[in-house]
Amino acid sequence: MNETPDPIAVPRGGLDLLVRAALAPQAEARAAWRRWRAEHDLDTTSWSEVRMLAAVAGRIAMLEEDADVRPRVEGIRKFLWVHTQMCLEPAGPALTALSSAGIPVLLTKGAARVVAQPASAHERLIRDVDVLVPLASAERALSLLCGTGWTLREPPWAVQARAASTVAGHHAWTVTKGRGEIDLHHFSNHLNRLTGDDDGLWRRATTRQWRGATVHLPAPADALVLAVTHGVRWSRDGAADWTVDAASLIDAGTVDWDVVLAEAHSRVLHAALHAGLGYLRDALGRAVPADVLRHLASRSNDVQRAELSCYAARPDPETPAEKQAALAMAASRAHERAGISAGVSSAGVTALPLATVHGALAPGDGMITCPIPQARLHDWLLVRWELDAAGLSAATMPAAEICAPGLVVGGGAGVPCRSAAGRPVVRYECQLPAALTTLRHLERLSLRLWSGTVAFTAPSIVPVTVTWHRLVRT
Repeated sequence: MNETPDPIAVPRGGLDLLVRAALAPQAEARAAWRRWRAEHDLDTTSWSEVRMLAAVAGRIAMLEEDADVRPRVEGIRKFLWVHTQMCLEPAGPALTALSSAGIPVLLTKGAARVVAQPASAHERLIRDVDVLVPLASAERALSLLCGTGWTLREPPWAVQARAASTVAGHHAWTVTKGRGEIDLHHFSNHLNRLTGDDDGLWRRATTRQWRGATVHLPAPADALVLAVTHGVRWSRDGAADWTVDAASLIDAGTVDWDVVLAEAHSRVLHAALHAGLGYLRDALGRAVPADVLRHLASRSNDVQRAELSCYAARPDPETPAEKQAALAMAASRAHERAGISAGVSSAGVTALPLATVHGALAPGDGMITCPIPQARLHDWLLVRWELDAAGLSAATMPAAEICAPGLVVGGGAGVPCRSAAGRPVVRYECQLPAALTTLRHLERLSLRLWSGTVAFTAPSIVPVTVTWHRLVRT
C-alpha cells in the first residue's frame, strides 16, 4: 500500500512555498516565506505564483514584519480582485438567462465559493466561471448563451472534439463575452463523464439567489471532491487556487467525510483524492481524518496512479502506456457506475455477430469512422476492422489507433489474414465494454492509420468491412 501522496500531483517548488506561506501553520508559513523570498524575485515570478500572492497578502504582516514588498503584494491582491470582478460581472446576466429559461445552473470551484463567501474574492483569482448544467439541457444552454452575445471559444483541439461529439468530446465548452468567460460544463470534471456521475452532486446542492439568478451550490463534501480532483489535474497555468478553496472547506468543519469516501468510490477517484487531501494534511496542517486517507490509500492502485501522473503532467495521454491507463480507468469507472463485473475472460467466450458496416478509404484518406451498435450494459463488444489487402503493400503496412471521442480504445499493428469470403485482408481489432460506450455516450468509433509517426494516406480506394460482435460466456 502506498500512503505517500504522488508529488507530481501537488504544488512543487516556489509555488509549494507560497501555498505553505498562505495556508500552513504560522511557524511553517514563515519558514516557507523566508525561503521563497531568498530564492525568488517578485519581478520575475511565474503567473501561478503571482496568483497565489493574493492569499499570501492577508498574512504578509505575520510572515515578514516591515516587508519591503508588502505594498506590491497587497497591490497584486487588489489587481487580482479587480480581474475577478471583471469576470463575474458579465456572468450574472448569463446565469439569469439560463435560470429564467428553466435550465438549472450549479456553480463549482472559485465561483461557488465567492457566491457563498463574497469576501473570499480577495483570496484567489477567478479567471472563468465554472457552470454545470444538466446533460439533457447542455445543448440548449449553449445555444441560449450564444444567442445572447457569448462566443464559443474553439481552439483546434475543441473544434475536433466537438466535431467528434458534443457530449463525449469533452466535459465542458468555453464561451466568452468581453472580459467574461464561462466554462459551461455538462459533466462536473474531466475524469467523470458518465451518465449518473453528478446525480449525488445535484441532489445534495443548495440554492441561492445571486445577481438576479437562482443558482445551485455544491455541498461542502462535493465542493471538496471537485476542488481536489480539478486541482491535482493538469492546468495550463499550473495554478494552486484549489488549495485555498479546499483548506477553507475543511476549516469550516462542515465536510461530510462519509460523502467524500462515497464519491471517491463511485467516481473511482481514490488516488487523486489521496494525493490532494494528503498534501492538505501533511503540508498545510489541515484536519483530514487519518482513516479517510488510509481508506483512500487502500483503494488506490497502480493504474489509478498511472492515470493521475499522466493527467497531472499534461492535458491528454500521449504514450501507449498512458493511453492504456486512461482506457482502463474509463472502463473501470463505467463498470463501477453500472454496478457490474469489470472484465470478461477469453476462456469460454463466444463472439455473436451484432452488426456489419461496409465502407472504404478514399485515395488520400487515413481514417474511417463507423457507428457503435447498442448493446446491454453488461456486454463486452468486439470490433474488427478488415482492410482489403490489395490496396495496401507490405512495405507500407500501417499501424492503427482505434479512437472514440476523447479516448483511445485500441490499436497496434495490423494482422494479415483472410476474410470470411476468403479475400486477403489486414485486420485490426479491440474489445471494449458496452457500459463504457453507453454511459459515456460514445456513438462512433474511428480507425486512424499511421506509417510510423506520419498519418497514413491510402494510395487508392481501400474497401473496409467493420464487424461488431457481442462476447458471451458459454
